Amino acid sequence: MQSIVTPLEAVLTADHRRPAIRVRASWLKFADEGIAYAIVGSSLVNGTDLVQGQSVIITNADFFDYMDESEYAMRLDYDRRIDEPRGGISYAIANILLDNITKRFTPEHNATIGTAIEARRPFKMSVGFEAGGQDRMVQVLVGLTANRPKQGRTARTVTVDIYDYITFINNATIAAAVYEDQRGDEIIEDILVTLGFGSVQYSLDQSLNTIPFAWFDKNKSAGQRIREICEAEEATFYQDENGVLRFENRNHVANYPHQTPVRTIDAEDIITDEDDDSTKIINRAIVTAKPRKVDASTSEIWSHGTVEAVPPLGSITIWAAFYDETGSNVLPVKEITTPASGTDYAGNTQPDGSGADRTANLTVDVTNFVETAKIVISNNHATDTVYLTLDVANNKAIALRGKAARVIQAIQAVEEDTDSINKFEAQEHTVANNLIQTPEMAQTMAENLVARYKDPMRRRKIRIPGIPHLQLKDLVNVVNPEAEDLIPNGGFEINTDNWQLVLGGTAAGTLSKTREVPIVQGFFCGKVDITNN
Repeated sequence: MQSIVTPLEAVLTADHRRPAIRVRASWLKFADEGIAYAIVGSSLVNGTDLVQGQSVIITNADFFDYMDESEYAMRLDYDRRIDEPRGGISYAIANILLDNITKRFTPEHNATIGTAIEARRPFKMSVGFEAGGQDRMVQVLVGLTANRPKQGRTARTVTVDIYDYITFINNATIAAAVYEDQRGDEIIEDILVTLGFGSVQYSLDQSLNTIPFAWFDKNKSAGQRIREICEAEEATFYQDENGVLRFENRNHVANYPHQTPVRTIDAEDIITDEDDDSTKIINRAIVTAKPRKVDASTSEIWSHGTVEAVPPLGSITIWAAFYDETGSNVLPVKEITTPASGTDYAGNTQPDGSGADRTANLTVDVTNFVETAKIVISNNHATDTVYLTLDVANNKAIALRGKAARVIQAIQAVEEDTDSINKFEAQEHTVANNLIQTPEMAQTMAENLVARYKDPMRRRKIRIPGIPHLQLKDLVNVVNPEAEDLIPNGGFEINTDNWQLVLGGTAAGTLSKTREVPIVQGFFCGKVDITNN
């Protein structure tokens, strides 16, 4: 949990609370060369110097020159949640309503930022309360505007949608990729570097899963690839409040954040309490995997039976599609041996293999795309058409050798809860993830899915006075308003955190006298942490 100054902690449950918002935007996306980090003994508390924390990790977002737009902020909503039911990736979004009476945020109007009211602008948001004469706030989101801010011309407002970097990673398209004998964190790092993130922008635990062969086709986005890696070992990937991308392995998640709740939500602090009607029931889980391993030795992986003609001083292109022995399942090929004349191809002036041997006049160039390969055959003879005739008798005109990644075992794990099935009928959920390497890993995942989702009564929604520094996966102790509540008092794990802050008054950023107790409510979903407790 982020460290919080004592005055903020004291005001969280006060009868009268004065909310505070800090909204900073880098409309121009200029780099700020004057960034300074706080130094103990010389930097002022609540000064302009950035607090770097215990690690040396910073993000590129820190280097932009930001404009403080807090005085125009009328409302801030943000939502942070874990992707369910299998987890793996957490993401956050925010919506900010800005006062535009002065037309500051009208395109082409303000002399400084009028041409920069566009998409993909860095934003930083902090929320908190006034305490002890000072604003005590915590940063809750670093992200980018999703689209151009939306003008509300009649109301003279502007709405800005902010997404953290996870959203952009999730949708990013990248080229197909193959990895051999690499850990999950090493693959994630390669994905992030491919997308342009520097090493200071992420912090990755060492993965507990070493993957003999991982293959992602071009249709899988960067986020889908990272989600598969996380799911395979029940890890998580998220962006923290300071913009750092983090991968936490299974052990980290299992021990996070504390063995005891970080906070007690008393009955009098609960505004509303209801069942989570969106809860997915899973009382039967099936986890399957077909992990692959690259062949130790080279073998023939493809052959072409049609005798092709290569014109003099010309070339032809043949596409090879790789399939296993069944002829129906794709066989990914990690490595293709450079075709050798006489072994992988041969050429003659006659299609039946007779006539002059023109093998020496052929060159073969192969580009491997894992599932397929592009083969370009060129003929440098000035007058003769050359036919591909490697082994005409056995319908083999040309062949390729290489090392394929073959399925080494078929894994299936099944877990079910009879009591839950009797109550709610069979509610089945299937996971197919070929990065799972052992039957034990698959069985553990199946057991955890059923344990977490077999009973919807283990999950609830409560609405409380806002506590901005609570984080996903924090354990909180909840004291029920009703003593006879079916859900016992105890520890809940936060899996959705939705926070809304509204400032009243005629001018943005000020509190009206009629709102001595302004609308400041926190909303989060919690579920019993069966796995960790």
